[in-house]
Amino acid sequence: MSNNAPQSPSPKLTYLGVANSTAQRDRKGILRRLPLGFMIVVIAPTIASALYYLLAAPPIYVSEARFVVRSQNDRTPNALGIALQSVGMNSSSSDAFMVHAYMKSRDAVQDVAHAVKMGALVPDSARMSNEDLFKAFQKRITVGFDSTNGLSTIRVRAFDAHSAQRAADTLLDGGERIVNQLNKRSAEQAIQEARQTLTLAEQESLSAREAIARFRNDNRMVDPARMATETGQVVGALMTALAETRAERAQVASQAPNSPLLATMDARIRAIEGQIDSERTRTTSGPDALAPQVGAYENLEFQRKIAEQALIAARVSYEEAASDARRQKLYLDRVVEPNLADKAMLPRRGLSILLTFLSCLLAYGIGALIWAGVREHRQT
Repeated sequence: MSNNAPQSPSPKLTYLGVANSTAQRDRKGILRRLPLGFMIVVIAPTIASALYYLLAAPPIYVSEARFVVRSQNDRTPNALGIALQSVGMNSSSSDAFMVHAYMKSRDAVQDVAHAVKMGALVPDSARMSNEDLFKAFQKRITVGFDSTNGLSTIRVRAFDAHSAQRAADTLLDGGERIVNQLNKRSAEQAIQEARQTLTLAEQESLSAREAIARFRNDNRMVDPARMATETGQVVGALMTALAETRAERAQVASQAPNSPLLATMDARIRAIEGQIDSERTRTTSGPDALAPQVGAYENLEFQRKIAEQALIAARVSYEEAASDARRQKLYLDRVVEPNLADKAMLPRRGLSILLTFLSCLLAYGIGALIWAGVREHRQT
């Protein structure tokens, strides 16, 4: 054979189909192996959550403040007081809860609406009804109480830091106003009750004095007890005179039985005895007897003394109530002022996406188990 003979070309390998790398084939294989339900229940919500939190979710700023509601009568508690405070049973907690109730109320919504734009706290607030706005506002406000130290914490979430700070400051101002109103209402009520008690005591004291004056006018005597005492003294003097006269008569009768002085002495004795009987009768019986008058007068005098003592006590109570009214009983002290956040605290994007994925994965797993049980039941 000649060396110049033409050589046949080398064979070519031709591949039919699209040339794909191994990684691409693996990814397609994984996607094909994923159930449609997993794609719908897990993958799709996770992708939607990621798009929302990474692209659409607005930043939320949090302003936090701490305050305490205390009374001027707060003292260091004893062992029982500490035990009750550990379960939240003390007066300061109840006072603080009244402020908490205001901060979660419709009045607080109106106060905040006058201070900041509600759109900075609640999205689409302009199109909401009052009830829906109130419910949405409550989700933006968090109020807590620590029973160990009596501190209350308020957190306000808004779409800008200044609005969150102003809203928290407005709620604290409203809480102080509520405390002042409670102080004023309590003081006014205490003063009103003390004034009513004082007025009643004055009326009773006046009635008691008028009753004594009527008794004196009706019976034409100032003090029956004193008159009875004087009458007793007169009777005592008469008894002494009677005893002396009888002794004198006995002496004369023993010395001169026929003496004309005996008749005179007998007349004198009878006169003294008659006077004694008259004084005794005046004291114990008859329409003008002193004994019942003394009892009635002593009863009136006793009532007058009681009324006077009640009047003195009522005046002291009124003065104490007026003095307490000038002193503030409750205080709202700001321990930590509302801060101006320099960084958005919410939403926690990565954590939210992960929670969405785990929640959907859990729901898918539960659904898959239920469906497997149903299929096994059908096969049996």
